[in-house]
Amino acid sequence: LISADAVGIVHPNMPTMIPTTPPPSLDPPKLTETISRLSQLDSRKLLVPHYGVRDDVVNVLETTKYKTAAWLSRVRGLRKNGVSLDEMVEEFQREVVSESGLGAEDFPKYARLSIRITLMGMLQYFEKNP
Repeated sequence: LISADAVGIVHPNMPTMIPTTPPPSLDPPKLTETISRLSQLDSRKLLVPHYGVRDDVVNVLETTKYKTAAWLSRVRGLRKNGVSLDEMVEEFQREVVSESGLGAEDFPKYARLSIRITLMGMLQYFEKNP
């Protein structure tokens, strides 16, 4: 199954997922519907743009659905409390670093950029859909 951007990002050498919700295309209900439809296909492999071939199809789909919903919920709360994008990036980066088992000094710059873009997409969604 070629998943395009429907599934989260797992960077090389970083065994954790970052939801992929770039602006301006994020639509959480459509994303949930897409993941549900992809789950019904019973695929054995995912060809993902972020990064390569995945054999753990069910895990990738379920983790995408769970993490996207969890991040959206947190971002909504942080936004309501006036937390800035930069502060959110730092908070989510600490979480992803912890999940990955990497030291902060080994955290790739491109992964930090992925977190920023994901959060920007979520914030833009909430601006349009308060």
